[in-house]
Parts: sequence; structure tokens; C-alpha cells
Amino acid sequence: MARLHEKFMGEYGFKEGDVVRIRGMRPTGAVLGPPVKSGSDTRIIEIDGRIRHNAKTSLGEEVTVAVTTAQIAREMEVMRDPESEPLDWFDATKAKEDFIRLKSPNVIRVGDLVFLSVRKRAHPFRVMETDPEGFVQITHATGLRIVY
Repeated sequence: MARLHEKFMGEYGFKEGDVVRIRGMRPTGAVLGPPVKSGSDTRIIEIDGRIRHNAKTSLGEEVTVAVTTAQIAREMEVMRDPESEPLDWFDATKAKEDFIRLKSPNVIRVGDLVFLSVRKRAHPFRVMETDPEGFVQITHATGLRIVY
């Protein structure tokens, strides 16, 4: 989820629930959450570390934000980060349910980093493929293929 100052949202026509493309050094997606109502800097975007990582940006750097669309993903393929600790047991169905519950509504695209729950710990996976392509939202109906 991303949050913008209410004055900025009003000035540029953004609404809570909009799907937005956030571009740092690479584009990623997010859903706009409730507007920020306080603070003097109206041009700040609040995003979590995963979105910052996927946009290849850091705190204090400029990004562009634009409304976009995201289709519902029919399929998603993810691959374990090869530098992560090995997994000796993995329940893909539970991992997908946890991912949806913890991150919904979420918007991803190929190349993004996502976290799946394994034994109550978040483990990094890279999105390798989505059907359809482009920005997609993950739902309970989305098929999940995991490459180890």
C-alpha cells in the first residue's frame, strides 16, 4: 500500500483504492491507501520497504506516481532467492493464503520481490512470470507455481 498527502491526492485527482505505478529506477505497483492528513510536506509518498526495493529507490529519493490498471492474476510463478536459507518443508497453498491475507490488496509485476510465509517466517521470492503480463493483483483464485 502507498499513501499520499490528502492535498496532493486532491490536486492530482488520486483516490483511495487507485492502482498506481511507482517509478524509481524501475516501475512497481501499489494500491493507494488512506490519505496522509498531517505534515507540512505534501509531496511525500509513504511506501513500505518491499515497494521501495521493487522500485529501486531509497528514502528521500524522488519517484513518479501515476494511476494505472492491474488485472486479476490467473497464474503467478515465483522463484526462491538463491541466497536465502534453504527450505526443507514448504506448504505452497498456505504460503499463498498468507501472502494474500497479509498483503491484500497488492499489485505486483515480473521482477518484483514478494514474501511468502514458511513456518511463520517471511521468505523472499522473485516474481518470474504472471498471467496476464503487466501489473496484476493476486487473489485467492490466483494459481501459484513455486520454483525452488
